[in-house]
Amino acid sequence: MKCGICELEDSKYKCPRCSVQYCSMLCYKSKSHKHHTIENHDKKSAIDLITARNATDETKSVLHDSRLAKLLKEPTLRFHLKVIYELLNHPQLTNETSAEARREIANKKLVNLRRRGSEENKLVEDFCAHVLESVNR
Repeated sequence: MKCGICELEDSKYKCPRCSVQYCSMLCYKSKSHKHHTIENHDKKSAIDLITARNATDETKSVLHDSRLAKLLKEPTLRFHLKVIYELLNHPQLTNETSAEARREIANKKLVNLRRRGSEENKLVEDFCAHVLESVNR
């Protein structure tokens, strides 16, 4: 896999904060390596976003789960969930790509973030596993 910063060299490392793959300390410390922060208007919790839509009883039980609430306080998890959300709703993709294709792109990103994926992130895996457990109760 190529470096996610310079896109020239093969990646050897993964940033612990944002999970971008990088090749060297030069890339890691470069101005191009930005840890995307969630802007104030994006700080609405996932619970608020989902509740705003017509939540089912099944969804509501997940929304009030204290373990999920704790996980959703983690900036890294929020960042990755925001990326997936943007893949599903990005205006350019929305205009040029079918809903099914956007879901496929977002799903590939999620698979890469889960266990044994190229961008494996424990918080994402824990979140997904816990949501699935909650829904299947």
